[in-house]
Amino acid sequence: MRNLKKLSRPRSLDLNTGDLRATIRRESDRAAIIMAATFIEDTLSHKLKQQIAPMGRKEQDELFDFSGPLGTFSARIKIAHAFHLIDAPLKRQIEIIKEMRNAAAHAQIDITFATPAIREAILEIFGPQRGTIKDWDAARMRELYTEICGVIVMRVLDPTFAFTDYHVIRDVIIWDGEGAG
Repeated sequence: MRNLKKLSRPRSLDLNTGDLRATIRRESDRAAIIMAATFIEDTLSHKLKQQIAPMGRKEQDELFDFSGPLGTFSARIKIAHAFHLIDAPLKRQIEIIKEMRNAAAHAQIDITFATPAIREAILEIFGPQRGTIKDWDAARMRELYTEICGVIVMRVLDPTFAFTDYHVIRDVIIWDGEGAG
């Protein structure tokens, strides 16, 4: 049992997004939703751990253990926002991704990027430019979700990293500061 717990609780943040993307590409849509959301959750944990007072591993584990005050994705989102580590729009995007992850993890139906609720959540994350992607097929929505999650990770790590500064290559979408190009 201890070894299983070790697998689910990384000690450090691995920002090798190339490996993560390659892994996500091999997975089902359901797993892709869960894995990208988990990467955001791990990034929030990393950022919060940088902010707390120096303490031993046991004390830190007690804080971030499921029964601890920072043991859930929701708690981490709320505390990160309360301590101004993330702004309100980013908080909202992460909350949507958390709900997508929960749906993917617990739904007893097939969850894909063609599932209407998943598509609508991605459109909500995407915000004012949603009209440019509303008719995209599931494969493009999956790629966009993965890229948006990567941008969110960057924004958690560096709040000055603007969503509009990010350019997605590979014909997904290009932000130019005014909208999609």
